[in-house]
Amino acid sequence: MFPLKRSAEQLSDFIDKSKPHASGWIGFYWGKTPEEYRSGEKSIGAAITLAWLEMFQAKSEAIKH
Repeated sequence: MFPLKRSAEQLSDFIDKSKPHASGWIGFYWGKTPEEYRSGEKSIGAAITLAWLEMFQAKSEAIKH
């Protein structure tokens, strides 16, 4: 799952609201760390990916089953 047409905040809200109905969520990790995105290329794609990574890091404990 990746926020293509929504913000990372909206994706976070979706995860929270779907948790009672979901067994989990699937995403894909490109292999770059948040630090690499912060110090590397400054593009909209990098910014979206960084926000997505930070959101999942912040939610990691809350979304474990």
